[in-house]
Amino acid sequence: MKNRFKLSNSGGNGHWAWVRDVPSVYVVHYRDLLAKFRDLKESKATFHADDSSFTFESGIGKTTLHWAAVKELWKFQDVWLLLFSKASFSTLPVANLSPELQRLIVGSVTAAGGRIL
Repeated sequence: MKNRFKLSNSGGNGHWAWVRDVPSVYVVHYRDLLAKFRDLKESKATFHADDSSFTFESGIGKTTLHWAAVKELWKFQDVWLLLFSKASFSTLPVANLSPELQRLIVGSVTAAGGRIL
């Protein structure tokens, strides 16, 4: 008989592990991101957006994506997360987003079928 990974709720605590572990994955990624950002020679990253796409640019590269790439937008008080998949996201510090840019992001993600949380 092969060993198989099985999710179960035995003991009634399975869902609590999910609630505990999922946010910790994002915290780990966020800390890794901050470490990489501190290592940049020029610690500056820019974000440009229009109705059809958005661009991130830093000393390590540049990428442009269509809004449809954003599956979810998680809005926290100090930071927004643009989630592209369960393990891939970008952070946007809210302090650097004008109200106009915030409306553009929310409207563009929604129009492309993404969820706002």
